[in-house]
Amino acid sequence: GLKAAVRLQASAHELKLAHLGKGDFLSLLKSWRVEAYLDWLKTEALLIHYSAVDPLYWSTVDIVDSIISHEPLAHMQRFHMKLKADLFTILAADIDDIADLFHRFGYPDVGEASREAFIEELLQRLDDREGLLSGFAGQMLKGVLQAGRGRDPLVYLEDEPPNTLLDSFVEFFIHRICLFKHAHHLLDVEPVIQDRLRNCAFHDAGVVLDTYRFVDSRVEPGIQASDALVGLLGKLFS
Repeated sequence: GLKAAVRLQASAHELKLAHLGKGDFLSLLKSWRVEAYLDWLKTEALLIHYSAVDPLYWSTVDIVDSIISHEPLAHMQRFHMKLKADLFTILAADIDDIADLFHRFGYPDVGEASREAFIEELLQRLDDREGLLSGFAGQMLKGVLQAGRGRDPLVYLEDEPPNTLLDSFVEFFIHRICLFKHAHHLLDVEPVIQDRLRNCAFHDAGVVLDTYRFVDSRVEPGIQASDALVGLLGKLFS
């Protein structure tokens, strides 16, 4: 029914976002095929559950966690989400600059010897871009970073694989499999993820959770419908 609604050509092996429209998010919304696709989702009353993960944010939260994990700063843990968001705002303002900074320090394997110099560079960027934050937020983040210079160790910034922000997305798959333990998960073929999951066994109250399998998207309509939606959401968040 969906293929008929969007007039998918018979030669197409599977439905992709590219078959519905091209261009950025606003351009896609002008496509009648995208409209037909969204109407189909609504008519079918399908539920959409998704995560939007920014690898840069995901990898930089360790800076804040490493500092506020120390007992004298435990009171700042209540503000951890705000501190992480503000630090990300400062870092994401110039991606090329942060890529250079991380590369020079082998982030996240900054190490004890380079800890203070790394924190000093973060403070310098905070000073340079302080206009991106409110005065109070900037001062709170500055105080935490300054406190981090004298904390030993910064546990998530040493003895880590250097120059590796994320070694795999397998943790997100594991989270979903365990969170929705009563669901049956049909996953698109991902060889790296499959290899990592072979070493995992999931149990709940002594019962094995054998609730997922990897399937070829060409023979699984649900994955095709999901794939188009993920593509559309990706354009939205970009």
